[in-house]
Amino acid sequence: MVAISQSKIFAPMIFEEAMSQDVFDSYIKKVLAPELKENHSLMIDNLSSHKAAELLKHLNDKKVKPVFLQPQSPHSNTIEHAWSKTKNIMSESERP
Repeated sequence: MVAISQSKIFAPMIFEEAMSQDVFDSYIKKVLAPELKENHSLMIDNLSSHKAAELLKHLNDKKVKPVFLQPQSPHSNTIEHAWSKTKNIMSESERP
């Protein structure tokens, strides 16, 4: 899992288990939140775990504003663009 800003990709976290509410909460609290500053906005897709009350409270306590993307809007999701580029680079490096 990773976050992306206008200038960088940051706050990486690798995990072996399936994505769950606990994994996402841990990522936000232990990895991403320390990187966020007051008055930052955090763009989040509409996965139900991203709207958990405890998570939203944690962001509010840090004065970070969650901005939820419209459902079914991968074109608006900057992380999708970053992953697309990464996948292309990986597939090109695997070609003989």
